[in-house]
Amino acid sequence: MFRLVRTAMSLVFIALVLWFAFTVKLGTKTLAQHIDAIGATREAQDLFDGARETVNPALEEARDRIVGEHVEAPTYIEGERPPGTAEVDATSGSPGQPRVRRPAPPRPSPGSRP
Repeated sequence: MFRLVRTAMSLVFIALVLWFAFTVKLGTKTLAQHIDAIGATREAQDLFDGARETVNPALEEARDRIVGEHVEAPTYIEGERPPGTAEVDATSGSPGQPRVRRPAPPRPSPGSRP
C-alpha cells in the first residue's frame, strides 16, 4: 500500500513540475522557453558538440565489445534454400542424379533496360 501511495505522489509531483515549466511565466517566458533559448546559444552548442565528441567513441567501443565489430548471422533458416539460389537439375539429367543448388541468374536493376 505504501508503494502505491509513494508512486501516486511521485506522479503528482512530476505533473506539477511539468505544469509549472510550461505554463507559469518567469518574466516574459516560461521556464521551458528559457531553457530552450539557453540551449540555442553558440556556447551551449559548443558544449553539446564537445560532449558528443567525448561520449560517441566510448559508446562505439562499448557497442563493439558487447556486439562485436562484425556479427555474421544467417539470413535463412537451416535446411531451407538460401536466398538468391534456385534448385535445378544436374547438367547430366540422369535419373537418380541428385539435385544441385546453383546461384540464380542476376536480376537486372530497376533502371536498366534488357
